[in-house]
Parts: sequence; C-alpha cells; structure tokens
Amino acid sequence: MKKEFKGTDGMVGFISSWESNHEEVGTAEQEILNIVDGLRLDTEIRFKKPFEGKFKSYVTTESVNEDQTKVVLGMSDTMQFPMTVISFIVNVCLGSQKKIQSNMDESLSNMKSLLEK
Repeated sequence: MKKEFKGTDGMVGFISSWESNHEEVGTAEQEILNIVDGLRLDTEIRFKKPFEGKFKSYVTTESVNEDQTKVVLGMSDTMQFPMTVISFIVNVCLGSQKKIQSNMDESLSNMKSLLEK
C-alpha cells in the first residue's frame, strides 16, 4: 500500500491518503475536520477506488474514572435515492455492515492496546 501525508499530523487540515490494488483497501483519503482537545476528533473519509463516496467519522472520549476512558468511534453519511437502496442491499443484505463493524471494533481494540502499553 502506498501512503501519503499532507499537513501537520494531529492538526485540522491534515490528510492521510492511501492507494492499494487490494479491493478491500482501495484508494482513499482521510482529513481531520475538527478537534476538541481531549474530547472529540472529526474526520471525513473520501473514497476514490473501487468506488467514489465519502462519509464523516468521529472519535469521542469521556473520562469514566482516573484509570478509564470511554472511547466511541462512529460514522455518518447522507445519500440520495437510489443510492439509499443500493447501500441497504450492500451493507445489510450482503453483509458489508458486519465487515465495517468488525473493522471499527478492531481499530478500537488496537487503540486500547497502544494506549495501555
């Protein structure tokens, strides 16, 4: 996979892009849109290949106690008809939603492992 970075990492406007021949990875970029220090990070992910599309993503943190932090990872998207129907078929009927959820769970698990080192 070829990776490229533009801007200052950890700052609004930073773009991380990648390009791969692997169909599940494809070509895309992620830009940091907003940062609320210690509370929230908002990004936009823009896919180019194998299909074009974009969605917003966020990570929020909330202190549970001195030794624990609750981390929530989420995403949102808006689509026009007929893409809503196609998205439902691909995500729900063909199982892509479970793959996305699995990838998000893996990302949170990796983050937990890194932070607990």
